[in-house]
Amino acid sequence: DTEEARALRVAEEALVFFSPRTQVKKVSAALLAKVRAHESGVILKVVDIIPPKDLALLVDALRANRSTLRVDLEGCGVQDAGCRVLGELLAANQRIEDLDLQMNQVSDVGAGFLAAALPRSGLRALRLADNSLSPVGAALLMDAGAEQRRRTGRCVQVYGLPAEVMAPLRAKQTAE
Repeated sequence: DTEEARALRVAEEALVFFSPRTQVKKVSAALLAKVRAHESGVILKVVDIIPPKDLALLVDALRANRSTLRVDLEGCGVQDAGCRVLGELLAANQRIEDLDLQMNQVSDVGAGFLAAALPRSGLRALRLADNSLSPVGAALLMDAGAEQRRRTGRCVQVYGLPAEVMAPLRAKQTAE
């Protein structure tokens, strides 16, 4: 880490710490109105299982949202089908920089939906710990991150992939 990178990280952490946030148990009409009015804060966190229909409504509300930069759906039961609509969101709203999908039963299929959107997104952090990804899904995400870097000059950081998933990718990179 350079001193400049460390200073930037500290500034970003301070921004998140002091930024307005919205935390809800479920997607409701009140939440959707808040999101549509750009009043959902920098961080939007849902803390309960989100039925697919409600996730679609939330994604639709977030498409034009200008206030939310981080969407935290840890443990919300998003699964692969939810990754499809979240991929559409990432392609539509480049302001979203951080997506937390830890503990969501995401497999390589879901990773593929996310990877398809990454090169056109503004995403900087994707959190995928405790999901069902194999080296195939991880490779899709890494390739999409490289394409994002080629297109935009920045690359998403994927967090939480286990060592056994990353080992084949590291071996391949070393061989190249």
